[in-house]
Amino acid sequence: MKKIFVTIFLAINILAVYSQSFTLRGTVVNESNEPVVLQVYDKESQKIGVSTDDSGKFKITLPDTVKYKTLVFWSIFYIRQEYTIDWSKNDIRIVMIKDKNAYLQEVEVTYIPPVFSAENTTSSEKLTGEPALSKSAKPATPSSVQNNIKSGMLTAGEVNDFAKWHLWSNILKNNFKEYASSWDFRPLHRYIAQLTNKQGMPIVNARVILKNNNGNLCWQAKTDNTGKAELWVDFFKVETETDLTGLKLVFEYEGQFVEIDNVTPFEQGINMAQIQAECKKRHAIDLFFMIDATGSMGDEMRYLQVELEDIIQKINNQQIESQLRTGCLVYRDHNDAYLTRKSSLNSEVATTLDFLRKQSADGGGDYPEAVDMALFESISNEDWNEEALARILFIVLDAPSHTEPEVIARLQSQLHLAAEKGIRIVPIACSDIRKDGEYLMRTFALATNGTYLFLTDDSGIGNAHIKPTTDKYDVEKLNDAIVRVVKQYTQMPDCNNPKWATQNKSMEQSDNFVPNPYDEKPETGANQLTVPDIIKVYPNPCNNILKIDIRKSDVKDIYLVDMTGKTLFATPVSSQKMIEYNVRSLSTGIYFVKAFYKGKWFSEKIIVTK
Repeated sequence: MKKIFVTIFLAINILAVYSQSFTLRGTVVNESNEPVVLQVYDKESQKIGVSTDDSGKFKITLPDTVKYKTLVFWSIFYIRQEYTIDWSKNDIRIVMIKDKNAYLQEVEVTYIPPVFSAENTTSSEKLTGEPALSKSAKPATPSSVQNNIKSGMLTAGEVNDFAKWHLWSNILKNNFKEYASSWDFRPLHRYIAQLTNKQGMPIVNARVILKNNNGNLCWQAKTDNTGKAELWVDFFKVETETDLTGLKLVFEYEGQFVEIDNVTPFEQGINMAQIQAECKKRHAIDLFFMIDATGSMGDEMRYLQVELEDIIQKINNQQIESQLRTGCLVYRDHNDAYLTRKSSLNSEVATTLDFLRKQSADGGGDYPEAVDMALFESISNEDWNEEALARILFIVLDAPSHTEPEVIARLQSQLHLAAEKGIRIVPIACSDIRKDGEYLMRTFALATNGTYLFLTDDSGIGNAHIKPTTDKYDVEKLNDAIVRVVKQYTQMPDCNNPKWATQNKSMEQSDNFVPNPYDEKPETGANQLTVPDIIKVYPNPCNNILKIDIRKSDVKDIYLVDMTGKTLFATPVSSQKMIEYNVRSLSTGIYFVKAFYKGKWFSEKIIVTK
C-alpha cells in the first residue's frame, strides 16, 4: 500500500511539472523582413490566441503544457503555418510566405479562426505589458468561425435622405433632436441647383455658390455627374431663426458666370441654369477609404478587408475607360499606437490593396474615436483630382467623433471643404454604432451630396447592427451596394454616342436598387403585378413633356427621381388619370418614374434627351 501511495504521489508531481503554464514571445515577418499582422492561436482547442501588433510581435500564454502543443499562424494573405512548440525556447521568429491565391478577385480561405484582440484571451495584459485599454472588446461570435470567408458575405442597407426628404424634417426635429445639439449640425434648409449646356448635357465640376441677402457665403459646392449640386443655409446652426430671403446662386465654369436671384428652396423646385460650353467626357475617378481600425472593429475587420479588396478590383475592372485612383487611411484614437496611417491616392490599385491587407484592429479605449483627425487627413491633406468625374470618400466606422468644441469646429470645416471640392462622403456604419453615430454620418452624407450605407444582421457576421431611423429599406450585399453607388455617381451621357439613349433604355439589375422615396409592406397580390399593370410612361426617350397614364384607380403617388434616387418631382395622384412632367429643363440622363400602389413601388426607367 505504501508503494502505491508513493507511486501516485510521484505521478501527481510529474503531471504538475508538465502541466504548468508556458509563455512564448515571438516576432512574425514576411520574406522581405517586414512585420506581419496576423492571428496566432493554439491548434488543439482554438480557444487561446492573440494578434500580432504593428511590429509583428506577440506574446501568448498557454496554461497547460500537456494539452497545448502546436501554434497556428494565420492570415488570409499568407500561407498558414504551424509551429510545434519547443519548451526550451521562449522567443521565436516566424517567416510567413505570401499566398498568391489571396490576390484573386474573390478570396476564399479554407478556415478562419476565432477573432482575437492583441491581448491573450487568458490575460488582460497587452503585448507592451501595459493595462489593456481596448474599448468594449468584442468576443468571437459563431459567425466568425466558419469554413470559409469570401467576398459577398456582408449585407447592407441604404438610407438616401435626398430620396426620402419628406421624412427628414420630422426625424431631425424628433428622433435626432438631441444629436443635432451635440454637434451643431442641422441640415434643414436645402437648395438644389442644376447646370447644363445649351444642348441639355450636364455640366460637371462647375462651382456653385449660395449667398445670403448681404452677399455673404452660405454654402459652396460642385456639380456632380448629373449637373446637380446640393447647397445649404445654416447647416451648422441649431434652433435659431434663419433669414431665407434674397438668396442668390452663382454658377462658375471655365471663366463663365451665371447668376440666379430669388432662389427657391428644394420644396418649391430646382434652380436651373444653362451655359454655353462643350460636352466634356471625364474619365478620372478618385476613391478613398477611411477606416476605423480600433479594437471594436475586430469582429468585422477581416471580412471588410476581403470585401473592399474585391470591390476595388471590380470597380477597376468595370471602369475600363476610367482613370481610377484609389487610396486608404486607417485611424484609431489619441494615445493609441498611432492616430492615422495612410496610403495616398494613386493610380496603382495594388498599392492600396497591399496597404489594406496589412491593417488590423486594436486600441480605442472609449466609444468615440478620432474621426475629425482622420477626416482632416482624408480631405485637407489628400491630393484630390479637381477635374475628376467623381470624388468619393467611403468612411467605414462603428463610432462617432468626440464632441469637444475644437473637434466639432474641425468636423465642420472639413465638411465645408469636402462640399467645396465636390467630395461625396458615403459612410458605411458597422456593428455597435449607436444613434448618435448614425445621425452624424447621415449629416456627413447630406452635407456632401452622398448617401448613408450600413451593415445589417442578415449576414450573421459580427455583433448586432442597429436599424436606421427610417420607414423601410432594402437589403443587398455590401459588395453590390458600393459598386452600385460608384456607378450611380460616375455614369453620365456619352457626348459622342448618338445611340446612348437607346442603349441605356433597358433596366439593369442595379436599377432595381435606386432608393425609393418611401416604402410600406406590400398588400396581397401586389407582388404579382408588373409596371405596365400600373402605369404607362411615354414618350421614352423624352425631350419635352413626359406623360404618365395611371391604370389603377388607387395609385397613391407618382415620383420622378434621378439615377441616384434623388427626388425631383412628387405628385399625389388623387383621382387623376394622367400626370405630365415638363422634363425640358432637366439635364440629359437617366431618370425613374415610380408609382406607389398597394404598398409597393413600381419603377419605369426613363431617358431624357435633347
